[in-house]
Amino acid sequence: MSWNNEYFNSDWNKPKFSFINIPKHYELYTTMANHTIHRFSRFEPNQLLLAKTYDKNRFVIVKKARQCGESTITSMYLAIQALEPNKKILILTRSKPSGACLIDMIKKYYLAIGITPLNNSYNNIILSNGSNIMFKILTPDAMRGYACDVIYITDIELLRNLNNIIDSVLPCLHNSNCQLIISSTPGGNDFKILYDKSKKPDSIFTSFDLGFYDNPMNDEKKYNAMVHALHNEDSIRQELDGEFIVQVDGHIFTI
Repeated sequence: MSWNNEYFNSDWNKPKFSFINIPKHYELYTTMANHTIHRFSRFEPNQLLLAKTYDKNRFVIVKKARQCGESTITSMYLAIQALEPNKKILILTRSKPSGACLIDMIKKYYLAIGITPLNNSYNNIILSNGSNIMFKILTPDAMRGYACDVIYITDIELLRNLNNIIDSVLPCLHNSNCQLIISSTPGGNDFKILYDKSKKPDSIFTSFDLGFYDNPMNDEKKYNAMVHALHNEDSIRQELDGEFIVQVDGHIFTI
């Protein structure tokens, strides 16, 4: 199997709960944020553009800095998509705590707009409209026997078997309307290869960069505090500045 345009069904049904065209859906984003984010004032233009990118594109790769607000916007997007009946949404993460954190965030968003899930589980959310949001640990076997409408793969920068994992989602994407969103801080050769491919004119992917200062809650004081916490210059450039860095024969290269 390969990531060629001919392999995929071109008649992708764009989300009915469109951020772009329906003002009340934008109000859902702001209501969720106002009730869950301390001292929330506004979304930055690039954060809004990310949500609109999800609305318009079936395959999206996000290169992000730490604390940029990507997980906030993406989890809100997933929560809103599940308001359409019988949606199946799968979150794939490297660890149980990060997956449970995303599920908890989405639960809080639902409570903010007056929706109470039918269950109280750390790894999935079941809604009365038949929709389900679940997270699984990121492995090549995670997709086996599982069909869904949206797949969100996050924090993949350190994975060495990324190609196997990406290939494992192909059967779900073929001849279906499943959307794929991949996000990560820059790191690892596999993610860089995937990100570079998304920049090519014939790529099925749309790439998106979200920086530290795209989060309106971030300022120079917070940046400096994180610099102090990270210590390592390479980590700072990668985690905060969004640079791909590789090491060859002891020499550091920024890509």
